[in-house]
Amino acid sequence: MPLVKCPDCNAEHSSEAAACPRCGRPITPKKFGRRFWIVAIIAALVMTFLVINAQSKHREQAVKAQIESERQYDEAIRKASGY
Repeated sequence: MPLVKCPDCNAEHSSEAAACPRCGRPITPKKFGRRFWIVAIIAALVMTFLVINAQSKHREQAVKAQIESERQYDEAIRKASGY
């Protein structure tokens, strides 16, 4: 259990204490710190980028397949019509 400073009187006390032993200020535990939110936002941005990138690659492959299909169709029509 690390020691932390009281924001009111700057006295050091246990991180598990319910109140500062010097001034009596109640200690409210932090649920999530600033570092957690920074990491969470960065992770969300990375995941968003990965999803968009994957969709872009899939779309590119679909367009290439469509172009190839149309090329084969045009070639079959030309052969059937004698050109």
